[in-house]
Amino acid sequence: MDLRENLNWRAAVKKFDSSRKISHEDLQKLLDCLNLSPSSMGLQPYRFLHIKSKEIREKLLPFSFGQPQVVDASDFIVLASHTQINNEYIQKYADLLEQERNLAPEFKEAFLNSAKGYLSLMDQDQKMKWAAHQVYLASGVLLCTAASMQIDACPLEGFVNEKYNEILDLKSYHLHAELCVALGYRDPSDVISSLKKVRIPLDQMLIEF
Repeated sequence: MDLRENLNWRAAVKKFDSSRKISHEDLQKLLDCLNLSPSSMGLQPYRFLHIKSKEIREKLLPFSFGQPQVVDASDFIVLASHTQINNEYIQKYADLLEQERNLAPEFKEAFLNSAKGYLSLMDQDQKMKWAAHQVYLASGVLLCTAASMQIDACPLEGFVNEKYNEILDLKSYHLHAELCVALGYRDPSDVISSLKKVRIPLDQMLIEF
């Protein structure tokens, strides 16, 4: 199937087959593609948490409104925005750019000035919203990659962010839980995946100028 067919196939699966696990090779591909997601200025103001521990997933369940995907899916990813996007963070990324691209000093300086100047226009709340937007860009890449591999993925916004932060000790990493994605394979009894996909027709969605 091409990507369009795969996206028509995908569904926000609510019931995963807990006996089926994603292979190490496929999981690595999913994570590699997630890390290749676009982000503003390439700064990647987020981190990905792969929650492997069954015990931790069970602790998260009550603060996920009891959604069974948290514990039943093969893998569970928490996407967290970075809460300290400051000059030090930008400098570290600029150093990485210099190392990987062998940047001339003037190009590195130009990047630093541009990034620092852009972020200096934001207060902390605005930076957090900006970082959250980048998380959603990354989640879209993960969902599309999973669909292309015929792996089910369900994004979850319904959870108590601060409780996730507490259980995962995210404040010590300067992170804030924004979004989760459950990955695995649908159970045959999952109702959602058997329903026809419904979208507003493209000719009503698309506005051309």
